[in-house]
Amino acid sequence: MNPQPNVLEVHTNDSAILHWEDFSIYSGETTKFVQPNAQSIVLNRVVSTNRSDIFGNLSADGLVYLINPSGILIGKTAQIHTGTFVASTLDIHDKAFLQQKKLHFMGSSKEPIIHLGRIKARDGSVYLIGFHVENHGAIEAEGGACGLVGCEEILLKPKENILVRPYSYPVDDPVLVHDLLDEENIYSRAFYHPTQDYFDDFAMEQTKVLHEGSLKVTNDKESTAFLFADFVEVVKGSTIDVSSPFGNGNVFIGGDYHGINPDIPNAMLTFIDQETLINANARENGDGGRVVIWADWATSFHGKVEACGGKHGGNGGLVQISGDAFLDFQGLVDTRAEKGCSGTLILNSH
Repeated sequence: MNPQPNVLEVHTNDSAILHWEDFSIYSGETTKFVQPNAQSIVLNRVVSTNRSDIFGNLSADGLVYLINPSGILIGKTAQIHTGTFVASTLDIHDKAFLQQKKLHFMGSSKEPIIHLGRIKARDGSVYLIGFHVENHGAIEAEGGACGLVGCEEILLKPKENILVRPYSYPVDDPVLVHDLLDEENIYSRAFYHPTQDYFDDFAMEQTKVLHEGSLKVTNDKESTAFLFADFVEVVKGSTIDVSSPFGNGNVFIGGDYHGINPDIPNAMLTFIDQETLINANARENGDGGRVVIWADWATSFHGKVEACGGKHGGNGGLVQISGDAFLDFQGLVDTRAEKGCSGTLILNSH
């Protein structure tokens, strides 16, 4: 039913799976999913070779998934307001989607997801999942989590806001790392000369996340942001904000603590420039959050991290910035606490 020109209303039941030849919204157009309640889910799967171009407005009462192996472009004029929004160039099984317990995203598509507009999830999460993911716009998740994930497969547990490897396996490979410490190959040049040009050359054939925008997560229980890929790049004044009045903010860039969690995919290279700000402060009363910036091979960090305790009470948080083979640290970290103990900064590489 279309109540007015340029408005498409799609009425669904609690759980719907829709196949589209083309799922695009052009400037001045609105697509609205009318769902029974905020827990309703709809999967939009594009079954043609048409890329999804979103330049207009997309809104929904509940959870919206968009699957398109041919790529997804969310333009500067796009406004997405849903309960939860998940966009991916990788596919999932219908049965798993309807159960909403474990969603195994996988596929061979290397088409990008590029976001330049504004995405806001009301009481939910935002996940952009594909081989190559770029965020140049503004993303806000209220009550959930946010993930920018460059991968060929990943397991999402949406009700728990957990992203893990589908199959856990050891991530340490010292033989490979030592073999790479050779001035004749590109990986070694990234170790010894961690300039952005070398990182960009390396990233051509690897899964990648590029964050050049703003990312904000607000959650009364726990605010978490994930940036996972073989190569993670955070540049050009980007912000990641998981601060809250009472703490419990988490940022995972390129891996988990010390890179030893077999469930979490580790980056090979992580690059964060001097204009980047990561905020995991407790603003009122609580401990500062946890920020992990990791790469199995090389990490270059020139930005700023804040994980301060609350102004009325609480201790500073935990910040780890590490590259397992090489670390270039030229940034700033603040884990102070006005009414408690300062937090911990861990810098290490082998």
